Amino acid sequence: MPDCRGRHMNKRPVSYLQTDSRWAKKPYRVPGENSTIGDSGCGPTAAAMLIETLTGKTYTPEDACAWSVAHGYKALKAGTYYAYFAPQFAEFGIKCWQLSWTNGYHNPKAKVHDQALEYLKQGYYLIALMKKGTWTGGGHFVVVWWADNKIRINDPASTRDKRLNGDPATFRNEAAYYWVVDARAYNNGGGASPAVPEYSTYTVKAGDSLSAIGAKTGVDWKTIAALNGISSPYTIHPGQVLKLAEKPKEDDNMDQDKFNKMFETAMQQYRQSLRDNDCGEWSRAARQFAVDQGIFAGSGTMAPDGQPNMMWEDLLTREQCAQVLYRFAQKFNLV
Repeated sequence: MPDCRGRHMNKRPVSYLQTDSRWAKKPYRVPGENSTIGDSGCGPTAAAMLIETLTGKTYTPEDACAWSVAHGYKALKAGTYYAYFAPQFAEFGIKCWQLSWTNGYHNPKAKVHDQALEYLKQGYYLIALMKKGTWTGGGHFVVVWWADNKIRINDPASTRDKRLNGDPATFRNEAAYYWVVDARAYNNGGGASPAVPEYSTYTVKAGDSLSAIGAKTGVDWKTIAALNGISSPYTIHPGQVLKLAEKPKEDDNMDQDKFNKMFETAMQQYRQSLRDNDCGEWSRAARQFAVDQGIFAGSGTMAPDGQPNMMWEDLLTREQCAQVLYRFAQKFNLV
């Protein structure tokens, strides 16, 4: 992993151990298990280190684990759901987001590792999920606070040098996912608004699939998969927060001409989506009948692509409904 030399080092955060005797044997569990903070509390412990660092208020692993359980982020017979971090930090007004759903484990050339480094350079902290290797035999969250010739880490479960000052190549090979925590004001003596895109999001519910979410939100499921780095077999988990689309940025130079052009483009796309949702030739014939009979508002002419020149999203007036029903009745000798 490249290093951050060339700018001042980020400040080392408060350090906590999940194995601290003050709370190691205290419960971190949901019904059906006997987990403790010491054996399963690495995620909340990592969060507690950064929350206390950035707020200046005492927030221990015990506090963070209690919040996780109370809000449904403890996974049965496992650790902590990935969805835990963003709302936990938001509770204290701190921005946190998962960097990508691209799995970097045993993929040291993945771009996500370089992206993580860039955030460190800007004064952010990271929480990394490590997989089997130097830091864990399964899965383990650690705090990453700097990178130079070593990866500088606060490990919730160890004070061993090789786990606090990690080999960059080894780290890249064993890190799977990253969460970014905005600590610029703390590390840089003041910070601007986050240089991270704002997205509209959807929180996955039990029974959801990407196609079902696409149908609910109107965003193509393939777009959702690509935006969130989800590949075949397209597995998603309850509580996972999916990005749907980047929120539009305000345009300080918006004028009437720009607005008219934007509106025209949006309406063209909307009309095309309505046409794309036609149900076949019978639909085309029905529209032509409506044109011929003058049932719908519109000029009745054909656009260059062969489509009737009218807005099909318009609702029928009561008069038009009456005309439809009356012609139907006449056709079938009902009147």
